[in-house]
Amino acid sequence: MSMYRLVLIAAILFFCAACSENDGDVVVLTGNNPMQLKSSINYIVEHEIKGKTPELLAIAKDTTQDKELRILAIKAVGDLGGNDDAKVLLTLLDTESDHETRKAVVEVLGILKSRDAGPVLQHMLLSESGADGLDENLRLTIIWALGNIGDESAVPVLSRLRDVQDEYVNYNACQALKQISNQE
Repeated sequence: MSMYRLVLIAAILFFCAACSENDGDVVVLTGNNPMQLKSSINYIVEHEIKGKTPELLAIAKDTTQDKELRILAIKAVGDLGGNDDAKVLLTLLDTESDHETRKAVVEVLGILKSRDAGPVLQHMLLSESGADGLDENLRLTIIWALGNIGDESAVPVLSRLRDVQDEYVNYNACQALKQISNQE
Protein backbone atom coordinates (compact mmCIF):
# COMPACT_ATOMS: atom_id res chain seq x y z
CA MET A 1 0.00 0.00 0.00
CA SER A 2 1.34 3.39 -0.92
CA MET A 3 2.12 6.04 1.64
CA TYR A 4 -0.57 8.27 0.08
CA ARG A 5 -3.26 5.64 0.77
CA LEU A 6 -2.09 5.16 4.36
CA VAL A 7 -2.25 8.91 5.00
CA LEU A 8 -5.67 9.11 3.35
CA ILE A 9 -7.05 6.20 5.43
CA ALA A 10 -5.62 7.73 8.62
CA ALA A 11 -7.21 11.09 7.79
CA ILE A 12 -10.60 9.48 7.11
CA LEU A 13 -10.47 7.48 10.35
CA PHE A 14 -9.48 10.59 12.30
CA PHE A 15 -12.32 12.60 10.73
CA CYS A 16 -14.88 9.85 11.44
CA ALA A 17 -13.77 9.56 15.07
CA ALA A 18 -14.03 13.33 15.50
CA CYS A 19 -17.52 13.35 13.98
CA SER A 20 -18.84 10.57 16.19
CA GLU A 21 -17.68 12.41 19.32
CA ASN A 22 -19.76 15.45 18.34
CA ASP A 23 -22.86 13.69 16.99
CA GLY A 24 -25.01 15.26 19.67
CA ASP A 25 -24.19 18.72 18.39
CA VAL A 26 -25.31 17.81 14.87
CA VAL A 27 -28.70 16.26 15.70
CA VAL A 28 -31.47 18.81 15.29
CA LEU A 29 -34.71 18.56 17.26
CA THR A 30 -36.56 21.49 15.76
CA GLY A 31 -38.98 21.86 12.92
CA ASN A 32 -42.40 20.55 12.01
CA ASN A 33 -41.45 17.35 10.20
CA PRO A 34 -42.54 14.51 12.54
CA MET A 35 -40.64 11.86 10.56
CA GLN A 36 -37.39 13.81 10.79
CA LEU A 37 -37.93 14.46 14.50
CA LYS A 38 -38.69 10.78 15.17
CA SER A 39 -35.55 9.79 13.31
CA SER A 40 -33.50 12.30 15.32
CA ILE A 41 -34.96 11.06 18.61
CA ASN A 42 -34.19 7.45 17.73
CA TYR A 43 -30.64 8.46 16.81
CA ILE A 44 -30.21 10.28 20.12
CA VAL A 45 -31.35 7.23 22.08
CA GLU A 46 -29.29 4.81 20.01
CA HIS A 47 -26.15 6.89 20.55
CA GLU A 48 -27.01 7.81 24.16
CA ILE A 49 -26.66 11.55 23.61
CA LYS A 50 -27.65 12.74 27.08
CA GLY A 51 -27.25 16.46 26.39
CA LYS A 52 -30.46 16.47 24.34
CA THR A 53 -32.91 15.78 27.19
CA PRO A 54 -33.95 19.46 27.53
CA GLU A 55 -34.96 19.46 23.86
CA LEU A 56 -36.71 16.10 24.27
CA LEU A 57 -38.66 17.51 27.21
CA ALA A 58 -39.64 20.53 25.13
CA ILE A 59 -41.10 18.21 22.49
CA ALA A 60 -42.86 16.19 25.19
CA LYS A 61 -44.54 19.32 26.56
CA ASP A 62 -45.47 20.76 23.16
CA THR A 63 -49.14 19.89 22.70
CA THR A 64 -49.03 21.02 19.07
CA GLN A 65 -46.72 18.11 18.26
CA ASP A 66 -47.93 14.70 17.09
CA LYS A 67 -48.94 12.48 20.06
CA GLU A 68 -46.70 9.59 18.95
CA LEU A 69 -43.77 11.98 18.68
CA ARG A 70 -44.41 13.35 22.16
CA ILE A 71 -44.58 9.83 23.60
CA LEU A 72 -41.35 8.88 21.81
CA ALA A 73 -39.66 11.96 23.31
CA ILE A 74 -40.96 11.04 26.79
CA LYS A 75 -39.65 7.49 26.47
CA ALA A 76 -36.31 8.82 25.22
CA VAL A 77 -36.05 10.87 28.41
CA GLY A 78 -36.55 7.61 30.29
CA ASP A 79 -33.62 6.10 28.42
CA LEU A 80 -31.33 9.09 28.89
CA GLY A 81 -32.61 11.24 31.74
CA GLY A 82 -32.18 11.68 35.44
CA ASN A 83 -34.06 12.99 38.44
CA ASP A 84 -34.05 16.60 37.25
CA ASP A 85 -35.82 15.47 34.10
CA ALA A 86 -38.33 13.53 36.20
CA LYS A 87 -39.29 16.76 37.95
CA VAL A 88 -40.13 18.34 34.60
CA LEU A 89 -42.19 15.28 33.63
CA LEU A 90 -44.16 15.57 36.88
CA THR A 91 -45.45 18.95 35.73
CA LEU A 92 -46.66 17.28 32.54
CA LEU A 93 -48.89 14.94 34.57
CA ASP A 94 -50.81 17.96 35.87
CA THR A 95 -51.52 19.42 32.45
CA GLU A 96 -51.84 16.36 30.20
CA SER A 97 -55.28 14.89 29.57
CA ASP A 98 -54.40 12.12 27.10
CA HIS A 99 -54.24 8.73 28.86
CA GLU A 100 -51.53 7.27 26.59
CA THR A 101 -49.25 10.25 27.08
CA ARG A 102 -49.83 10.21 30.84
CA LYS A 103 -49.07 6.47 30.86
CA ALA A 104 -45.74 7.12 29.09
CA VAL A 105 -44.87 9.79 31.66
CA VAL A 106 -45.70 7.42 34.54
CA GLU A 107 -43.59 4.65 32.96
CA VAL A 108 -40.61 6.98 32.69
CA LEU A 109 -41.04 8.20 36.27
CA GLY A 110 -40.93 4.57 37.35
CA ILE A 111 -37.90 3.83 35.18
CA LEU A 112 -36.08 6.86 36.59
CA LYS A 113 -37.15 5.77 40.12
CA SER A 114 -38.18 9.31 40.88
CA ARG A 115 -38.83 9.66 44.61
CA ASP A 116 -40.59 12.95 43.88
CA ALA A 117 -43.12 11.05 41.78
CA GLY A 118 -44.24 8.75 44.61
CA PRO A 119 -46.66 11.14 46.35
CA VAL A 120 -48.03 12.42 43.03
CA LEU A 121 -48.70 8.90 41.76
CA GLN A 122 -50.32 7.89 45.04
CA HIS A 123 -52.56 10.93 44.84
CA MET A 124 -53.53 10.00 41.28
CA LEU A 125 -54.52 6.50 42.41
CA LEU A 126 -56.64 7.81 45.26
CA SER A 127 -58.25 10.84 43.63
CA GLU A 128 -58.87 9.65 40.08
CA SER A 129 -60.60 6.38 40.80
CA GLY A 130 -64.06 5.84 39.44
CA ALA A 131 -65.73 5.72 36.05
CA ASP A 132 -64.34 9.02 34.75
CA GLY A 133 -60.89 8.73 36.30
CA LEU A 134 -57.94 6.54 35.43
CA ASP A 135 -58.17 4.02 32.66
CA GLU A 136 -57.09 0.50 33.58
CA ASN A 137 -53.72 0.63 31.80
CA LEU A 138 -52.78 3.89 33.47
CA ARG A 139 -53.84 2.57 36.88
CA LEU A 140 -51.71 -0.58 36.42
CA THR A 141 -48.76 1.50 35.21
CA ILE A 142 -48.98 3.73 38.28
CA ILE A 143 -48.99 0.66 40.52
CA TRP A 144 -45.94 -0.74 38.69
CA ALA A 145 -44.12 2.61 38.92
CA LEU A 146 -44.76 2.88 42.67
CA GLY A 147 -43.26 -0.57 43.13
CA ASN A 148 -40.28 0.21 40.93
CA ILE A 149 -39.62 3.50 42.71
CA GLY A 150 -39.58 1.59 45.98
CA ASP A 151 -40.97 4.37 48.15
CA GLU A 152 -42.21 2.96 51.46
CA SER A 153 -44.81 5.70 51.73
CA ALA A 154 -46.74 3.92 48.95
CA VAL A 155 -47.30 0.80 51.08
CA PRO A 156 -50.64 1.91 52.63
CA VAL A 157 -52.10 2.89 49.25
CA LEU A 158 -50.91 -0.31 47.59
CA SER A 159 -52.13 -2.41 50.54
CA ARG A 160 -55.64 -1.08 50.04
CA LEU A 161 -55.52 -2.19 46.41
CA ARG A 162 -54.85 -5.81 47.38
CA ASP A 163 -58.48 -6.05 48.46
CA VAL A 164 -60.15 -4.72 45.31
CA GLN A 165 -62.19 -7.02 43.10
CA ASP A 166 -60.13 -6.40 39.95
CA GLU A 167 -57.67 -9.29 39.80
CA TYR A 168 -55.13 -7.34 37.70
CA VAL A 169 -55.07 -4.44 40.15
CA ASN A 170 -54.87 -6.88 43.05
CA TYR A 171 -52.01 -8.88 41.51
CA ASN A 172 -50.02 -5.81 40.48
CA ALA A 173 -50.46 -4.20 43.89
CA CYS A 174 -49.09 -7.38 45.51
CA GLN A 175 -46.13 -7.38 43.10
CA ALA A 176 -45.42 -3.71 43.80
CA LEU A 177 -45.50 -4.37 47.55
CA LYS A 178 -43.03 -7.24 47.09
CA GLN A 179 -40.75 -4.96 45.08
CA ILE A 180 -40.83 -2.33 47.80
CA SER A 181 -40.10 -4.87 50.53
CA ASN A 182 -37.17 -6.28 48.52
CA GLN A 183 -35.64 -2.81 48.13
CA GLU A 184 -35.65 -2.07 51.84
